[in-house]
Amino acid sequence: MAVQALVFMTVEPSRVTELPDKLKQIDGVKEIYEVTGTYDFVIKMEASNYTELAKILREKVLKLPGVIRTTTSFIVAKHL
Repeated sequence: MAVQALVFMTVEPSRVTELPDKLKQIDGVKEIYEVTGTYDFVIKMEASNYTELAKILREKVLKLPGVIRTTTSFIVAKHL
């Protein structure tokens, strides 16, 4: 069974407009939301297991230019 996570992302202001196109190219990125508040983006990701998801985050998402910080929350249940 696949694992899903929400990744809350803070990026450099000068990179906000270009980041969605770069995120779309990453396998495992399912949804991208630009949001207000503490974070700039919330990304829904999916992978075959926790190890694979961590690898995608470490090797691809965190290496994107302008990414300052991420916080990841794994989805444990869906109610709607």
